[in-house]
Amino acid sequence: MSIRVSTVTLFGVLLSGSLALAQTAPTAPDPRPAGPPPAERPAPRPAAGEVRGDRQEVRADRKEVREDRKDLREDRKEIRQDRKEIREDRKDVRDAAKAGDREAAKAAAADLRRDRAELRKDVREMREDKRDLREDKRELRQDKRDTKQDARDAKQERREAKQEAREAARPAAGTPPSAPQR
Repeated sequence: MSIRVSTVTLFGVLLSGSLALAQTAPTAPDPRPAGPPPAERPAPRPAAGEVRGDRQEVRADRKEVREDRKDLREDRKEIRQDRKEIREDRKDVRDAAKAGDREAAKAAAADLRRDRAELRKDVREMREDKRDLREDKRELRQDKRDTKQDARDAKQERREAKQEAREAARPAAGTPPSAPQR
C-alpha cells in the first residue's frame, strides 16, 4: 500500500513540476491567422470547383460538337462526289454497251462497283458521325444542366453560411438587452 501512495505522490510531484515549467517557458506565436473566429469566417466554397470543372466539360463538349459537325460536312461532300462518280460510271457502262465494247463495259462496271462500295462506306461513316453528334449534344446539355445545378447549390450553401454566421452573432434569447453584444 505504501508503494502505491508513493507512486501517486511521485506522479503528482512530476505533474506539478511540468506545469510549472509550462508556465515559465516562452510561448511561440500563434500560427493561426488573426481575424474572426472560425464560426464567423465565411465557409469555403466547395461547389466552386465543381462549377469550374463543369464549365471545362461544357467547353470540351462544344469543341466535340463543332468537330462532329465538321465531319458531317466532309462526309456530305464525299457522298456527293461518290454519287457524281456513280452517275458517270453508269453513263460509261451505257456508252460501252451501245458501242459493243465488252472490255470497256467490264472496266466501267468494275468502276461502278468500286464507287458504290465507296458510297456505302461513306454513308456508314456519316451515320456514325450523326450518332456521335447526337451523343455529344446530349452530353453538352447534361453538362450545362450540371453547371447550373452546381451554381445553384453553391449559392444556396453561401446563403446558409451567411445565415449561420448571423445566427451565431446574435445574442442568445435569454440574455438581457443591456448585456454587451459582440
